[in-house]
Amino acid sequence: MKALVGSIIVLIVLVRAGVSAETSEDPNITRAKFDIRALSKAALALAAKNDSIFPEKLDDLAPLLEVGEKALVDPWGNKYQYAAAGKKNGGKQPDIWTETPDKKIIGNWPEEKK
Repeated sequence: MKALVGSIIVLIVLVRAGVSAETSEDPNITRAKFDIRALSKAALALAAKNDSIFPEKLDDLAPLLEVGEKALVDPWGNKYQYAAAGKKNGGKQPDIWTETPDKKIIGNWPEEKK
């Protein structure tokens, strides 16, 4: 019986380790996604106050954010990219994105279906 309980415990530990390894994400990518969501919300809030006109540049969002201009810089030290026209979002909101050191694009638009 002890062997069975021990085997079940080992199995549970291995399954949990596998699940966490599959779902773990680079903390910098997680932070970039969070930042981009916050920047997107700030752009939408500013547009709501300005007759649906989105800010022309990313810097216009800094006053709305708790940490100010620090929020405009990604985890790798680069400024987030911003396009007010929002082509990838169908013009419904500005496009906001960054590029990771390994050239992965993280943006606020829906992912393309493969």
